[in-house]
Amino acid sequence: MAGTVVGGCTINAFAKCHGAKLANQSLQGAFLAYADLSAADLRGVNLLQSALAYAKLDGADLSGARLNGIATTGASFKDAKLAGTQWVLGALAGTDFSHADLSGANFTSSVLSTVNFTGANLKGANFTLAVMTGADMTGADMAGAVFCHTVMPDGSLRDPQPSYAAAVANCGQPGKAAGNPLTIDARNPYYPLAREFARELVAPRTSIGGCVIDARADCVHSDLADSVLVGANFAYARLAGAKLANANLTFATLDFAEAAEADFSGAVLVGASATKAQLARASFSGATLVLTNLNLGNFKGANFSGANLRFASMVGADFSNANMKGAQLPDTDANGANFAGADLSDSNLSNADLTGADLDGAKLAGAIYCNTLMPDASVKKPVKGLCPHQ
Repeated sequence: MAGTVVGGCTINAFAKCHGAKLANQSLQGAFLAYADLSAADLRGVNLLQSALAYAKLDGADLSGARLNGIATTGASFKDAKLAGTQWVLGALAGTDFSHADLSGANFTSSVLSTVNFTGANLKGANFTLAVMTGADMTGADMAGAVFCHTVMPDGSLRDPQPSYAAAVANCGQPGKAAGNPLTIDARNPYYPLAREFARELVAPRTSIGGCVIDARADCVHSDLADSVLVGANFAYARLAGAKLANANLTFATLDFAEAAEADFSGAVLVGASATKAQLARASFSGATLVLTNLNLGNFKGANFSGANLRFASMVGADFSNANMKGAQLPDTDANGANFAGADLSDSNLSNADLTGADLDGAKLAGAIYCNTLMPDASVKKPVKGLCPHQ
């Protein structure tokens, strides 16, 4: 919906919409990176799967807004009204929620690494399956907040639920579905997530290949190739040079991990989080990183050749001099990412958001463009409707 005018606001990256009246509007999928929406009326707005990286929403009213699947890395919601908001599967690393009213907010399965919750009202907020590594909770009111298999700011796991039975006992019986079952086609980007939800999460402190799976684990050069590590908590872990080829790391937490030169080739990291991870010169050749959070990470000189990064969030990450030849990058959010000197030849950049990204010296021969937002927010190869193969 780039360029659409809604309530006097032009929906675009860098939009200037201070105080805009947008209550109950449908802005689903909007590209609003770096936009100024401070003091805006956004009550009940639909911002599902939208991009608001580095946007300013200080003092805005988003009470009851739907923000599931949103990307807000580096955005500011200081003093905002956010009661009852929905943030399920949000990529929120580095967002400033200081002194905001987030009472009753739902952060289930969201990445909240390095988020600033200083003085925020989080009464009754739901943090089930959320990742909060490095978050600042100083002075936040957490009365009645819900935690279930939540990675806390220090990397520890609060109320771990390694089995379905334990989850039901401690987190409650899942609600009964209404209506007919929803069939998810294998081509749907959420299919890998839905498939892996049926797997048991790896139990904390499980020992595999001499590596004890836990936050701050010391697993330098460990051999974890082909291991099933679904939901593994490697926050702040030392994994330099580790062998993780073909491992299943779906839903794994690698935030702040030191894993330079580790081998993740062919690994599955669907829905995993690697906020601010140090992964310089690591290999992700042929790996599956669909819906993975790579925000603010260091991937200098890493190998992503042939990797599938559809719908990945890589805001502010450093991919300088990385090998991304033939990588699948459709629908990625790469606002402010550094691709200087990277090899992106033959990569698929359809519907990718590169607003504010650095492409200085990048190799782009044979790259596929379709509705691609370029660093200056211009659209390259615009088409109406879906891009091919979407």
